[in-house]
Amino acid sequence: ADPSALTASYGAFYDDREGQWVDLLVLDVSKLTAGDLDDGVVYISIDEESGRHKGIKIINGSALPAPMTVTSDNSIYVQGNYNTVNWQPSAMMADAVYLLSNSWSDAQNPAPPHTLRSASSTEYHVAILSGDTPNAGAYNGGLENFPRFLEAWSGKTCTIFGSFINLFLSDNADGQWSYGGAIY
Repeated sequence: ADPSALTASYGAFYDDREGQWVDLLVLDVSKLTAGDLDDGVVYISIDEESGRHKGIKIINGSALPAPMTVTSDNSIYVQGNYNTVNWQPSAMMADAVYLLSNSWSDAQNPAPPHTLRSASSTEYHVAILSGDTPNAGAYNGGLENFPRFLEAWSGKTCTIFGSFINLFLSDNADGQWSYGGAIY
């Protein structure tokens, strides 16, 4: 009902894992109503262009208006506490799901060189169904590779109430997992 619930942000931030700037469609959950969700599924897809990573960013999602599943063949970036007020059944189904803390700022993730930004303790109540990526060796990072992080969480708590279901290798978000540097 509120057209400002979905906005575009081009070159929003630099995704170190993908090694690219991210063009986003930003979904502001606080502007949705239960009537907007009809069957509870929000599907958003953006055509990938060569050299431009596309994603869906979910903001202001601490209170969902109704049970909600967000799906995309692109990456989903969830910023801040999600579904923590008056819990609703919720899922994210995407090529990849990135969890961004409450202190995430797009503007503070410019092109490299830079170091990982510090996260703040954040909580998510959601089932995550997505892909992962292999790395150059035999070990692909395991749980550290699913879900994905772009911040330094040392000394902070990322609390997730939900399920993890790894369905496939990611098609769009295929940057290799590695530990250290500007990549979690």
